[in-house]
Amino acid sequence: MKRAITHQIPDSFGECLTTFIQKQPIDLDRARLQWRNLKGVLESAGLQVEVLECNSGYPDAPFVEDTVVSVNEVAVVARSSAPSRRPESRAIADYLSATHEIYHIEEPGYLEGGDVLRNGRTFYVGISGRTNEHGFKQFRALVKRLGYGAHAVPLAGCLHLKTACTFLDQDTLLFNPSWVNADLFPAARFLEVQPGEPFAGNTLRVGETVLAESGNPRTLEKIRGLGFSLKEVCLSEFLKAEAGLTCLSVLL
Repeated sequence: MKRAITHQIPDSFGECLTTFIQKQPIDLDRARLQWRNLKGVLESAGLQVEVLECNSGYPDAPFVEDTVVSVNEVAVVARSSAPSRRPESRAIADYLSATHEIYHIEEPGYLEGGDVLRNGRTFYVGISGRTNEHGFKQFRALVKRLGYGAHAVPLAGCLHLKTACTFLDQDTLLFNPSWVNADLFPAARFLEVQPGEPFAGNTLRVGETVLAESGNPRTLEKIRGLGFSLKEVCLSEFLKAEAGLTCLSVLL
């Protein structure tokens, strides 16, 4: 059975970092309810969901995607440009060390998993405020040894690459043209997010199902129109934290 690593919601979650959006009050009880609902969706999709508590002292702990990139039995441990987030990566590395070979992004490199988008045997890495060229080059060298390619993708106006775009399947890219240039991806089919739904590009594919945030009805209609099996998930409290579906788990 495939595994998904998640992290419980700490009491300090409302203090999490934001960059491109204005800080808003987060309803902690509602956030925990939405997180439990997502956990149930992942389990119903056939994943064994593992809930961690190792970073409970850090407000951004639920965003486990940023801490590590899993490449089969190898874990590339991220190094955030935000110093407050670096201890999270060390704790996740300790957790995975029993099952994975561990590699670390080293200074002066920065890299967060939210900037790393995989499609087949190719990784696309967003160059953002959280991931720099040094981090990308280290990552590219690591995955090349494992038989994968990696390409840098410049971003503008959003936190991570997966904020701007995700693959609905190996041939279909869902993207926000204001944040990323789709011409950098060799997809066969491109789908733009609909007006007024800038964060709709963040989706998570689990098996044959695409998980998508429920607050983007026009974009969801377009996705369904292409024949995808779609499961809507409400994560309104996490949107206040500049987060999305992919942020809240690491699929192994």
